[in-house]
Amino acid sequence: MKQMPTTQEWENDPRTIELRKQLNDALDRERNSQHKLQKTADELLDARSEIDVKNAKNERLEKRLKNANDELASLREQLDQSMDHRETLERQQFELNLKESRKRTELQRELEAKEDEMEEMRIQFQRKIRNLESTLDDAQLEISSLLKQKKAAWQRNSQSVSMNGSLLDLAQNSNSPENRTLKGKLARAMALIQSSKIHFDKDSFEENSRNLKNNLGSSVFSSVCGGSESGDLEDVLMEEEGKEVEKEENVSISQPKLEDGGVGECASRETITSLLAAIEKEQQFDGANSDTIEGSSCGTEEITMTSKNEGIEIQNESEISRVKKCYRSHDVSTKLEAIDWAKKNSIHSASRKFDVDRKIIRNWMNSEKELEQLEQQNSLTDLPVQILN
Repeated sequence: MKQMPTTQEWENDPRTIELRKQLNDALDRERNSQHKLQKTADELLDARSEIDVKNAKNERLEKRLKNANDELASLREQLDQSMDHRETLERQQFELNLKESRKRTELQRELEAKEDEMEEMRIQFQRKIRNLESTLDDAQLEISSLLKQKKAAWQRNSQSVSMNGSLLDLAQNSNSPENRTLKGKLARAMALIQSSKIHFDKDSFEENSRNLKNNLGSSVFSSVCGGSESGDLEDVLMEEEGKEVEKEENVSISQPKLEDGGVGECASRETITSLLAAIEKEQQFDGANSDTIEGSSCGTEEITMTSKNEGIEIQNESEISRVKKCYRSHDVSTKLEAIDWAKKNSIHSASRKFDVDRKIIRNWMNSEKELEQLEQQNSLTDLPVQILN
């Protein structure tokens, strides 16, 4: 029977030593594992606290994200609305640009058409003014020729008046048969003078001259002058009428001188025969002269009718006067509009046109003076009849 080993033997036994080592190793491992578990538990607690903190932070971030998403949605809605509004504005701008381009093209066409029309009207007005000027020059030449003819007739009438005065003195101073024959011839001469129409009807002549003045004044002044020059021309005409009245007074004063001038002259048969020949020539001359003056009056009536018809078309002068008023205004925009209108319509040529118009008016005034002189000289043709009566 084997003996149980002792404690020391057990302790010194290599298997015990080995088991003890294994046990110590196991205890060390267990302590290490517990330490690791404790450390792991601590780490887990720390991780849990961190997780809680991160969860709270995540919640806050989620709330902020939700608010940001809401704001982003509202901003997207506003952006969509602004994009829609922008599209509508772009569409309206395109339509307005299209309308503006159309209106601009239409206005450009109308402006070009008006410029062409104004150019044509300006050319027509210049042509009509030249025609009126030529007709007035022709009328002035005719009037000057008639004045020369009337002057010659007046000289012959003055000679006949002097001869008639001498014959009357001779007839009153003697009663011889020769003087009686001279008286008979003188009576025939007086009847021939009275029967011959050597003088115009004064009333009809005044009426024709007045109608000519009114017609020419209403047509030429309304078509050529713009209105500002008509007052000055009326003043000039008033001065001319005053001069004509003075001339008539001078003529009325000179009539007695003509009656007294032929008292001291002597007469003979040669003077009587020359008187009769002069009277016959004067009768023929006055017949031709009356026909010429009637033709000239018809010409003036034609001029008046043409000027009346042309006065309807001359409307550009009122536009020019309106532009002048705009240019004289104190408003800068109005003045600029007037300048632009003048540049577009080449209004600088209107100055030459106004010079031509003033020339026409001066010619018309000269023709009026000559007509008045012709009327005065026509009144002098009544002197032989007055003296013989």
